[in-house]
Amino acid sequence: MRVAARARQALNARAFLLIPLAVLAAGLLLRLVDPEPLQELRLRAFDFYQVVDPRPASSLPVKIVAVDEASLQRLGQWPWPRSRLAELTEKIGTAGARALVFTTYFPEPDRLTPEALLALLPGDARAEVAGALQAGAMVLPDQDFAEALADTPSVLGFALRAGTTERAAPLRRTGFSFIGQSPLPFLPLFGGAVPSLPSLQEAAKGNGAITLQVDSDGVTRRLPLLVA
Repeated sequence: MRVAARARQALNARAFLLIPLAVLAAGLLLRLVDPEPLQELRLRAFDFYQVVDPRPASSLPVKIVAVDEASLQRLGQWPWPRSRLAELTEKIGTAGARALVFTTYFPEPDRLTPEALLALLPGDARAEVAGALQAGAMVLPDQDFAEALADTPSVLGFALRAGTTERAAPLRRTGFSFIGQSPLPFLPLFGGAVPSLPSLQEAAKGNGAITLQVDSDGVTRRLPLLVA
């Protein structure tokens, strides 16, 4: 009887140890598989935490200069001419902004440049405008915008692409260094990018990714500090 009792105790002790291990193994397997219901539950839990205990609002002096419907009605359809963006940039800089960050990018030349309009003009007018361009008597919108960016602590954006792209890589305004294992395998990886015009990138003080990553339900909840 004593032997049987000891055997049962030993079996119970093993079961007591095996149950937590089995639960842990099941949890790890579930995390590795990461089925869609589990992802949905995790997202809902994250949203619930933001409602129950939201992070206090920042007191940093950040202002948003929005291109809203009222702006479009007053100044015309988007995209605005680069000369208008140059004027806006200069005014914000004069107002004392420590940094001006554009959450858009400018990969193509301004479609309202004199060169672009030459093809739409009749022969006589085309020759007159071409002569004014050669003489430097006309303001070039992209050049005007680049000069405004150079005179203002400005930062441009570039869009990220999952696939490859033939465009040049964005201009890097800073270097990166690390000690130990490379962080690249742990960063969001993109195959290419669409930056602004080289002349605008060179004039700006900074360059950053503006592509947002959304969760499975189409909501953006996180923003990576670095991407590869």
